Amino acid sequence: MRGCHSVTDQRLPQCDSPTDKNSFTAQYPALTKSDLQICCLTKQGFSNQVISIQMNLQTNTCTLHKSRIKQEKMNGLEDERSFEEIINEL
Repeated sequence: MRGCHSVTDQRLPQCDSPTDKNSFTAQYPALTKSDLQICCLTKQGFSNQVISIQMNLQTNTCTLHKSRIKQEKMNGLEDERSFEEIINEL
């Protein structure tokens, strides 16, 4: 179809902001490169679906990654805020 583009046809954003990366790693040094990508894209307001496409993951895998990051690397068991709330406050 002419003029019809799916999300996968478009160039999706990367985590280019050194400020965001630095604030995430300063606060949570155990974050991996993949974790940082999820954090940056989340902070930019992208949905799990878009993040999943960007990172070549299943949507439910992205959700699981966020949960794991919060629980294991952000002391999330002590914090009742959502992953997105934590990220957006950094």
